[in-house]
Amino acid sequence: MTTSSGHALLSPSSAHRWLACPASIRLSAQLPEPPTSPAAQEGTIAHEIAAILASHRLGLTTQKEHDQQLARWHREQQSSAHDQLSLIGFAQDWAEMLAARPNTHAQIEHHLLSRIDGVHGTADAILYDQTTSTLTIADYKYGRGVCVEAENNPQLLFYASGAMRQFELIHKINTIILIIYQPRIDGCASEWTISPAELADWETSHAQPGAAATRLPDAPAIPSAEACRWCPAAGVCTTRQAWAAIDDFGPPMLAQTEDLPELLEQAERAEQWARDVRAHTTQALNAGEHVEGWKLVAPRPRRTIVDHARAIDKLRAAGYAEAQISSPRVASFTSLDRTLGGRDQVDQLLGDLVGTSSGNVCLVRETDPRPPTTQLQQDFGRVE
Repeated sequence: MTTSSGHALLSPSSAHRWLACPASIRLSAQLPEPPTSPAAQEGTIAHEIAAILASHRLGLTTQKEHDQQLARWHREQQSSAHDQLSLIGFAQDWAEMLAARPNTHAQIEHHLLSRIDGVHGTADAILYDQTTSTLTIADYKYGRGVCVEAENNPQLLFYASGAMRQFELIHKINTIILIIYQPRIDGCASEWTISPAELADWETSHAQPGAAATRLPDAPAIPSAEACRWCPAAGVCTTRQAWAAIDDFGPPMLAQTEDLPELLEQAERAEQWARDVRAHTTQALNAGEHVEGWKLVAPRPRRTIVDHARAIDKLRAAGYAEAQISSPRVASFTSLDRTLGGRDQVDQLLGDLVGTSSGNVCLVRETDPRPPTTQLQQDFGRVE
């Protein structure tokens, strides 16, 4: 069971979602594939270089193969805005971490079929050490938003299930080690050890019934902060809407201090739901759909400093003190406008070093006087 892009519907990487809310699989399958986010694009690039360096460090590629792969990766990143030095540095650390672990067999970016029907995905690294009969599953996470834990991590447990299916017939396995390697969050390194018997218990008690529930015609929708966070249907799921809504107000009265924790929980649910509705609407409008009463417009341009070093030199030459203009970059425009005598004075002093930037399109009501646009038009110019 796969999506139109070839990804597994029951993917280990989204298992935290569909195990918690079985209906998310059916609902998400009715929606178009969402566009790839910049963070996801960066993650793909990070995994590519991590796989290249780890494969060579573990002796899985020859020097010639490694050089060819590395050269191709560099060519593909020539026009990329991503920080290649950081990508390579973190990938080297990942490769060294793997190489430091005892192993007699290693696989990088290896596709696995778990022992649970319909669940399959690609593990970043699998190591097997024959001396200790230890199977290690390691996952490379380049995100820096949320620290991910290895303990009871369903993604790693499904990878372990697939690795057991592959290895247990030919190798003895006493211990399974699950590792999350997340280098861009300080102190976020997580490792958890389980036995094959404990993995089998989890498969029986959680994985098997959870996967089976997604195939039910009336698969239950069970909204929660964890399940809804990355769900493609979060913005249009009516069960989630009901869960986020505050529709039982009771008799009019003032909330007490002891009521605030519950009110804040309700407010968080409603705020996140509203953000997801706006994100889904933006995606629909970007795809050319019509949403009555709403449109996308270009964001208001913001002033930016094109070259901070040259701007500082210009302001110094004009007689302004270091403390007035930088710390260590050029001060904010609000500060400069106040210190230097107004916006016109700043723009005149800096000349072509003042530019403008615009971000993502904005969702507004149709009554907004700005002309409609799409993200594509903003990124590549208006398409006539």
